[in-house]
Amino acid sequence: MKPVQKEDTGPTLIGIIISALCMATIGCLLGFAFLSAFPVKAIATAKDLEGILEERAGLAARPGQAYYFEAPIARSRNWELQRQALLSGTAPSAEFQFEDLNAWASRYFRPASAPVNEEEPNVLLLPGTPKFGTDGTGDIYCVLPINATVFGYSKDYTVYAVGEFKPESKAFEVKSMYVNGAAFPPVPGIAHMVFNSFLEAFAQSDEYQTLAEAWESVDAVEVTANSIRLRM
Repeated sequence: MKPVQKEDTGPTLIGIIISALCMATIGCLLGFAFLSAFPVKAIATAKDLEGILEERAGLAARPGQAYYFEAPIARSRNWELQRQALLSGTAPSAEFQFEDLNAWASRYFRPASAPVNEEEPNVLLLPGTPKFGTDGTGDIYCVLPINATVFGYSKDYTVYAVGEFKPESKAFEVKSMYVNGAAFPPVPGIAHMVFNSFLEAFAQSDEYQTLAEAWESVDAVEVTANSIRLRM
């Protein structure tokens, strides 16, 4: 009798799907790491972006040509009156230009520093002072510089979330999030989760706690081309 030979059926459909998913995941991670290595440039207004796009019309896009919106820091101190109105709850509304928000953050939210007299962890993320900007269409850019130290190697990144306040709401909805020029995967909820985890870095500060208490009295947020109005 001749020995029975097993039929070579080849790879199964499930095996092909799993292999494809693994390759796609590895590709996404490599692409994310590649794009996040390139710095991004801050611009103040949509008009600035239009000028850049006109200069580069017809040219192919290259890594490192990503932009985000960040308003300058206000030189006046008018924002302090609006801040007091918000914290005291004695006014029907408070309005801040995005430049005011950056002046406020610069005054009260200082960059974090590494722990003193403690062994430095293998992975350490130190957030800097947050900043804000807008593209003038209602989208808000929340920008957070991050210094990342991984096994002794240190590098600065710009993490920024793009989101909006829904009409008649005071809840900020994160629509997308980036590390330099690399976008987080478009998995529902992941950008919002990461954004909230970065907010925790400031949760213990006195100003954060004071602002969180005052936020309870806010009924809705209205965003204009260059300002945020809080209605109490």
